[in-house]
Amino acid sequence: MAPRLRWVSPENLHLTLRFLGGVEAERLDRLGSGLQEIPFQPFEIRLGGLGAFGPAASVRVVWLGVEQGRQELERLSEAIEERCQAVGLEAETRPFNPHLTLARARERRGTRLPELPAPPRLPAWAAAGFDLYRSRTGPGGAVYSILASFG
Repeated sequence: MAPRLRWVSPENLHLTLRFLGGVEAERLDRLGSGLQEIPFQPFEIRLGGLGAFGPAASVRVVWLGVEQGRQELERLSEAIEERCQAVGLEAETRPFNPHLTLARARERRGTRLPELPAPPRLPAWAAAGFDLYRSRTGPGGAVYSILASFG
């Protein structure tokens, strides 16, 4: 199904609160200390409908949006952004759009959005905290490892 898309493996599904890029170890340690200070109250998340980044003729990413817990994720993302800037990381210029990435276009320029089935109605789950991940890209896609957990 949709061969021009590379589907994310189940073990790699995640909601990104802030993409960091390459960060040196000392700054990453300071960021971890700052993230530890963020007050966290568990909340419910429920995924919603399909969406995509890019126009229908050249979609780059297919995702599921967040239907419940969006405001809590936005507040958490803002707090993380403050900590990132406090350690000298460049400000994120893209607006935060909480989503779960399902697939990426195999080609850099994107691909036509194929007709996809409606997503199943999934139950809500409790977000009990958040993690700081390292991602390493390789021939089989990204490999994620948790560096620290918070909340």
